[in-house]
Amino acid sequence: MTHPPAVTVARRENGELLLTCPYAVGPLPRSVAHLLIERAQHHPDRSLIAQLSDEGEWQHLTYSEAVEGSRRVAQWLINRGASKETPLANGNHATILREF
Repeated sequence: MTHPPAVTVARRENGELLLTCPYAVGPLPRSVAHLLIERAQHHPDRSLIAQLSDEGEWQHLTYSEAVEGSRRVAQWLINRGASKETPLANGNHATILREF
């Protein structure tokens, strides 16, 4: 069921804005990676992110380009021995634990 857009905005004394939606959240993807892949399947040529270049031109990264790049990085890591058993970084901080 699709609902019309609805957002409640609360302004805090410190200047923060708190945005909430009155609708219940539907089923969530298993991970951000799964969400990215799903979006790329449905909207491969849609911009995921864009940045303004020094020349004033917008540079876009599409969902399909992001998935392709992510898969290349993942394969590069696998080729160098990365796995669940050999992590690259400690979850508490982004310290590199192992050089591949």
